[in-house]
Amino acid sequence: MAKDENEKWLFGRSGGDQGEWEAHRRFISPSFNAIYRQGVVGPRHLKEAEFALFLQAARDGSQVAAQKFETWFHTDRDEGGDYGDVAMERIGARAHSLDVETALGIIRVFSDVMDEYSRVRPRREMLVDSWQQSKAIIRTFNSLIPNFRLGQILREIVSSGRALSWMFSAIAREELWSHGVAGDRPKEYSSRLLTSEELDFSTRALTRRINNLSTADILSLPRLPVVMYCISETPWLEDEFIRLVRRLSGPRASDKTFLTFLESMASVIISSDRGAYNAIRSSNISELIGPEEFDRRWSAILRKSLPGPLSAQRDRIISMMNESKNW
Repeated sequence: MAKDENEKWLFGRSGGDQGEWEAHRRFISPSFNAIYRQGVVGPRHLKEAEFALFLQAARDGSQVAAQKFETWFHTDRDEGGDYGDVAMERIGARAHSLDVETALGIIRVFSDVMDEYSRVRPRREMLVDSWQQSKAIIRTFNSLIPNFRLGQILREIVSSGRALSWMFSAIAREELWSHGVAGDRPKEYSSRLLTSEELDFSTRALTRRINNLSTADILSLPRLPVVMYCISETPWLEDEFIRLVRRLSGPRASDKTFLTFLESMASVIISSDRGAYNAIRSSNISELIGPEEFDRRWSAILRKSLPGPLSAQRDRIISMMNESKNW
C-alpha cells in the first residue's frame, strides 16, 4: 500500500462514520486510537499477541493472567511508567467490546493484583491512577456488556482475592454510595453492581478477612484509609469497626502500633507545584476513632521520650499533619 494511501486508511481522511472507523481499525476510532498511540508494534512496547494471550488466560480463569499482569507492572518502560499502565489503557480502550467471560476474568485479575500494584507503583501523577482506571473499566463492563453481573463471581473474589484494599475501594465503598447507604449523593440504581443482599455479604466477608489478619498485616495494607472509612460507613459493621479501632489505636495498642496506624492513614496529595507528597489530617482521624481517644493517645505520645526509630516516626507524622494545613 502506498504511503499516502496508508495514511488515508489509518487516519480516516476519506471521512466516514464511527462504525466505519472501527471496522477498519483507523487511528481516529475510539477503540483503536489508544492502541496506536501506545506504539504497539515497537520493540519496547506491549505486543498485541502478548496482550491477546492475557485476555484469553483471563477468560479461561487461569492464574497465568494475574501472573502476566504482575510482570507488566513490575517492569519499567524506557519511555517512563510501566507496562501495567499500557495494559490498563488497552483494557479500557476495549472494555466495551469484550465478552462477559473475559470481563469477569479481568475483574478476577484485579481482585488478585491491585493491592500489589499500588504498593509497587504508588500514585505519583495527577491524572493516572490504576485504581481509578479499574473502576472506570468495571463501570463500562456493567453498562455496555450484555449479561454482565458482578454477582456471578462475587463470592469467589471476596473470599479469596488477595487485593483486599482494592475490593473495599472499587466494590464495597462504591456500592455503599450507589445504594445510598453512605455518602451524600442520591441513590444510583443504574450504576449498581450488586443487589442489597450481595452488598451485605461482600462487606461482611471482606471485614471478616481484615479482622482475621495480624495487626502488622492490617497496617501494611495499601491505602488503609479507604478500608477504615468503608467499614466505619457501613451501619451493619459497627461492632466490627469498634474492634478494629481498638486493635490499632486503643489503650492496649503499643506506641509503635498507634504511630504506624497514624502514618498509614496518610493521604497522597498531588500538586502541580510540588508533585506528590503525603499529608495527615488529624481532624479526620479524630472523627474516625473518637476525639477523646485520639486526644488522649496523641497527647501522651507528644509528651513521651521515645526511642530513636519511634521518635523519628513521630516527627514524620507531625510533618505530615502540618502539610495538611495547606491541603
